[in-house]
Amino acid sequence: MLYKPTFKKSVPPAATRTTKRGIPHATWTGRNGRKISVEIRTNDRGEEYVLIPTATWYARYTDSQGRHIQRNTECIDKVAAQGVLHQWHGSTEKVKAGLIRAADEHKDRRKSNLIDTVLNEYAASLKQTGRTDRHIDYIKYVVGEIKTTANIHRIVDLTRRHVEVYLAALQDKGAGARTRNMHKALINGFCIFALRHGYLESNPAAYIESANQAVDRRLVRRALTDEEIVALLDAAERRPLANFMNENTGTVKKITPATIRKYNLMGRERRLIYETLLTTAARWGELRAVTVADCVLDGNAPHIRLQATATKNRRADTVPLTHDLAGKLKAWIKDSGRIGRARLFDMAGNGAKRFNQDLLFAGITKTDDDGTVIDVHALRHTAATRLARAGVPVSVAQRVLRHSDPKLTMSLYSHLGVLDTTAAVSSLPAWDAAPKAKAKAKRKA
Repeated sequence: MLYKPTFKKSVPPAATRTTKRGIPHATWTGRNGRKISVEIRTNDRGEEYVLIPTATWYARYTDSQGRHIQRNTECIDKVAAQGVLHQWHGSTEKVKAGLIRAADEHKDRRKSNLIDTVLNEYAASLKQTGRTDRHIDYIKYVVGEIKTTANIHRIVDLTRRHVEVYLAALQDKGAGARTRNMHKALINGFCIFALRHGYLESNPAAYIESANQAVDRRLVRRALTDEEIVALLDAAERRPLANFMNENTGTVKKITPATIRKYNLMGRERRLIYETLLTTAARWGELRAVTVADCVLDGNAPHIRLQATATKNRRADTVPLTHDLAGKLKAWIKDSGRIGRARLFDMAGNGAKRFNQDLLFAGITKTDDDGTVIDVHALRHTAATRLARAGVPVSVAQRVLRHSDPKLTMSLYSHLGVLDTTAAVSSLPAWDAAPKAKAKAKRKA
């Protein structure tokens, strides 16, 4: 069958808006002079967008091996595209009839397609599924690097050896096991796409063993202690005004109450940001995208809705709140005058710089003697550790942390210290406790 894939795009400012049968449409002229007229849609956040079809026709069919193939006919005209699809069907039938080898069914396609061509198709496919531009650009970078390292251009020339040499070169450059595994996964995803679309006969990145991350950890985070949490929250709240007062070169008497309120409000916001991260175990980027409308602060189960565009797995989710924190957030929203789609907090894209300044102000060492580190993401580790100390089962903590694998949750539970494990072992009864209890009961009888 023939079809045209679509990709999401915001409505062009120069588009002419019309209504057809009660449905809003946008019409504009594309870069190639082609007139485009499509329906205007609205997502869950009330933002308008359009789905634009590709200029060329794609074909979807089943080859002689039973694989579902999707190929770009590279034809703008549908009749011409139908002719190309007919040729591909003919090759499939020839393989089934024994006239040509199965390996030659897609031979012409594999020979003529460059890695860049397949990579662009893969990028368009990822964009259609909602992957971020940053993620897609990084995939392009990785595939471009392996192409340069192997000095190849055609997709058919990519081999397992090329992938292994590239990963070895990364290690020689000092890349850690986690980085190498991530690159391997990205290359594997690209090769799977090429295989499914008939560009490759087999996946050259399949069955390559992953590097052992357990023995090559470059960044080991630690959880904050309760005392450090108190110090951090206090520092985050006091530092904005304290910094202003220390840097103020004018007369203290001239500082207005409005200025003091401004910096106090700033400190209150920073404290609430950390409190929310520590309570919900949300990631920085997830909380940064939260709006006032995403907060459900009343009722028996207050919570925050996380937007799919901000979560790591690209799925909408919720994180629970304590009633105490829900009350603080409600007061914050009221006092800061935020409503509707306004962001709950004014957060930078990367909170590392401000977080490090708060650590310094609180007198908390960022890197311990054993090499463990406290950073913004360590707040999530701290939340997991607090759940463990509270006796929360791993299965429940997994849902709170929104982990796909309980092993990830267990890895965060590993922050429990010697005092925690000592207390757990000390809670076990002595070996002779049961016999003594029985003997005492007999004497009383």
